[in-house]
Amino acid sequence: MELSSVGLPRDPRFFQRLGERAGIHVVMGAGFYKEGWLSPVARSMGADALTEVILCELNEGIDGTGLRRNYR
Repeated sequence: MELSSVGLPRDPRFFQRLGERAGIHVVMGAGFYKEGWLSPVARSMGADALTEVILCELNEGIDGTGLRRNYR
């Protein structure tokens, strides 16, 4: 499991390649860190907007990559 959440540097394509080469499924974290570690943008968002970001990553892909939960 890879636990970098929204707002931290993450590389979904790296974990995709790693999983393919190792023959494993890599699960990336979703969500936001606690208040002290939130970006200014995340701090300005309400709970509904934060939830929407997480749902978008689950349904459409992480950081705009199209990589998302495999529902097989």
